[in-house]
This record gives sequence, C-alpha cells and structure tokens, in this order.
Amino acid sequence: MSSVVNYVPILQDKRIPHLHGIWDLDGGKASSAQYHFLTVLSVLGRTNEGSTEFSASKSAIKAEALTQAARAMGLQSKFEEANEYLAQASQTLKELNEPMEIQTVRGRIALEEGRVIRFSGGRPSDAAVKFNAALTVLDGSSDLDYFVADALHMLALVAPTEEEKAEASNKALQIAEESANPRTRGWAWALLNNMAWDQVDAGKAELAVPLFKRAAEGRKNEYDLLVKDGESPAKEKALKAWRIGRWAYGHSLRLSGDAHAALEELKDLRASGHDGLYLREELAILLSARDDKKQTRQEASEHAKMALQLGLNESNFSGERVAEMRKIMIRGEN
Repeated sequence: MSSVVNYVPILQDKRIPHLHGIWDLDGGKASSAQYHFLTVLSVLGRTNEGSTEFSASKSAIKAEALTQAARAMGLQSKFEEANEYLAQASQTLKELNEPMEIQTVRGRIALEEGRVIRFSGGRPSDAAVKFNAALTVLDGSSDLDYFVADALHMLALVAPTEEEKAEASNKALQIAEESANPRTRGWAWALLNNMAWDQVDAGKAELAVPLFKRAAEGRKNEYDLLVKDGESPAKEKALKAWRIGRWAYGHSLRLSGDAHAALEELKDLRASGHDGLYLREELAILLSARDDKKQTRQEASEHAKMALQLGLNESNFSGERVAEMRKIMIRGEN
C-alpha cells in the first residue's frame, strides 16, 4: 500500500470521474481503495469549504467519495457496509444545490447500488433497475458520458439475453469511441474485451480475435500516452492491462486454430518481461503441440513447471488443466 499519498491533486482534478486517481493507487486493489477513500473522507472532514480548491463542492466530493468507498466495500463482499455508505451518500445529496453535482451524485449512487445487488448475488433484474435508473438520471449530459458508458456496461453484464447484452455493449462502445473525454474513451478497451470473451464463451473464438486485438492496441495507446509522465500508478496499471490484453489476444488466436501466430505473440509477450501462470500455461500448450523435438518438449516442460509453481493447482483450477500441465512437464523431462 502507498506509504504517503498527497490527496490534494486528486481532490483538485476536475476531470470526470472525480477521484478517479484513487483507483490507480496500489494497483486498484479494493482493500487499498477502501483505505484511500476513507482517508479522503477523513481529510474532507478536517477541511474547510474554502480552504482548498476542490474539483467540486466539498459536499459533492464527499458524496462521490462515499459512493466509491461503497464500491470498494462491495468488491470485498462487505455488502452491509457498502449499503451504509450509499445511505450516507444519499443523505449528503440533500446538501447539494448545483444541478450537475446533483446529477453526478445521483447517477453514481444508482450505479453502485446496482453493483452491490449484482456482487451480493441479487437478482440481475433488480440490478438492471438501478443501472437503468442511473441512465435516466444521466441522460442528455455529454459531460457525464463516462457514467453512461459504465451503466450500459453493467447492463450488458446482467442482460437476460444475448441480444440485449450485445445492444447495451454496442451502445456503450459507441459512446466511448465518440467521447471527447479520454477517460470515457478508455471504456472502449474494457467493452471490447468483454465482447470478445462473450464470443469465446459462445465457441466463436475466430470472432473474438479482432476484438481482443483492438482492445490490446487501445491499451497500448493508453500506456504510450502515460510513458512521458515517468513512473506513476496509472502507468503501471496501464502496462498491466496492456499485457493482459496481449495474453487474451494470443489465447484467442490459439483457440481459433492459428497456433503459429499465437506462439509468436505470446513468446514476444514473455520476452517483454511479462510472466504469470496463464502465460506459462499457454506457452506450454502451444509448444507441446508444435513438434516432438526434444528441445521443444523441454521448453514446453519448463513452462508447464512454472505454471504449476505459480499457482496452477487443484485448489484454484480444474483437475483437467492441472493434469495436462503435469503431463507436459513429465513428457519433457523424459
């Protein structure tokens, strides 16, 4: 967790969504985000309205921080606490007078209420009511299109049919791609990623390939824009997202039958410094199927061994996947 954080620049950042920088701290982990948002609330409690130039009124920032503290709680399955913070946000809403602040806070409350319902195992239709409520509140404001894309993205996740899922995803993607807000445009990569996984789940990996490729390219562009800023939590987060995107692209290439392109992509990803059990597993599978040369078998075996060491075990994965890695490992050792 970050040892010392200067929250003032985050509190003064007028870009929407407000307080977004907190989710970049410590890799965006929910437990860390909870700590940072609660700390921000404490800072706000000790700060006079006119002593710091906030990105919005003090009450509005407090209400938005409460919604995000609730989100962090929900991600940790602390649903009772999440609802308590959302209730506090609703109370703080009564202190607001500026129309856009009211619109923003009402929209964010509805979004997080829907997320709590979804995370807690509530009925998807109940969550959808909240996400639609957020859309109703936010409708017509291009300045708040980040939250519109978010609400549509969540509607896609709880949609009862593939048609409704696709409709919500495509609407969100259009908003993201046409937005003047760079943060809203960033939604495109998450949406493309989700749409690609939907194709994989439907057994249509060949349709997922171009979607994953676009998502990975977008993540790279996002990372490249941050490189000039030197080391920062946002840059680290963007690099991780880009690498995961490249892995997903390589994975879909293998599933679609293009083993050669998949191996080239994933070997290059490994050479760039990325590592992890999913990458090692893919490389082991691809190399084991490539040819029966001893060197290839040994290389596949090393990747399988690393995948197992990195946590690919029966506690977290199917016995079939674990058995395949062990088989590849033993085959290369003989």
